[in-house]
Amino acid sequence: MKTFDLSEILGDHLLNNTFCGNCESEISGVCVDSREVKENNVFVAITGVKTDGHMYIPKAVELGASAVVCENEKEYEINEERR
Repeated sequence: MKTFDLSEILGDHLLNNTFCGNCESEISGVCVDSREVKENNVFVAITGVKTDGHMYIPKAVELGASAVVCENEKEYEINEERR
């Protein structure tokens, strides 16, 4: 499976969002549904009409997200030792 550098995928979008994790991390996918997060995925928390993806950041990290991109300024901790 090919992996990518997060900055390659998100580019300038990193400037407009809050980012937690290591920008140099290799990632294997991007996910907006926390239930589908796999090891080394980036979870993108989106505020939707029915639910707020920010509520699911802890679960995404627990499932193996190596980074999180979100809209709000709250700081989320990514456990670097897990990798």
